[in-house]
Amino acid sequence: MKHLEVQIVLSADGSHTLYRPDIDEFYHSRYGALGESRQVYAQYGLAEAISRYQLQQVQVLELGFGTGLNVLAVVELLQQRPEIQVVYHSLEPFPLPPEVLQQLNYTEQLPVQVAAYFDVIHQVAWETPQPILPNLQLVKSEKSWQQASFAAESFDVIFYDAFAPEKQPELWEPPHFERAFCWLKNGGILTTYCSKSAVIRTMKTVGFHIEKLSGRPFKREVTRATKMIES
Repeated sequence: MKHLEVQIVLSADGSHTLYRPDIDEFYHSRYGALGESRQVYAQYGLAEAISRYQLQQVQVLELGFGTGLNVLAVVELLQQRPEIQVVYHSLEPFPLPPEVLQQLNYTEQLPVQVAAYFDVIHQVAWETPQPILPNLQLVKSEKSWQQASFAAESFDVIFYDAFAPEKQPELWEPPHFERAFCWLKNGGILTTYCSKSAVIRTMKTVGFHIEKLSGRPFKREVTRATKMIES
């Protein structure tokens, strides 16, 4: 497996984020890593899709497994919603090494019943569906967004958690949002921490309906994009 150099940084809510010196970028918000995962992805993404469409079975795709923090936020949500079944696909071309994962403080920051799954999600095999909870199946893939291939309308929710546009510009260009649009079901939701005007314009051009939502205290605004095709 390929590993990148990272440094552990304490974010404002007490949870760790990681810093990549090679691109001068953080994995999660410096203003609250755990809070960002809970709000932007678990709540604005998964919980909104469940509520909006009364879903019982949900297919989720995540760009950037990274520390696993978004998965843990989903574990926390699903422990409170045992009637909801989720299959969670996560892409990560550069898995973090065990020596970094062992230093992260998420098991201290999360409720005990959620923290118990930190090691589980990191130790499961790649490329093979693995049961995490009775209502959560995790599929980790060591592929990039560009390498991934899914059938059209495979997903209800996409967590678009790439590095910032100025650090990883290729992932914020139209072809990659076109892939997301194709892979989402009609009415499907994409959430991202990014609310830059250029990114919003790109999403709109692709066909997404855009909502700017409060990202406070982690960011001023974050984005929820919905695939809406008129019948």
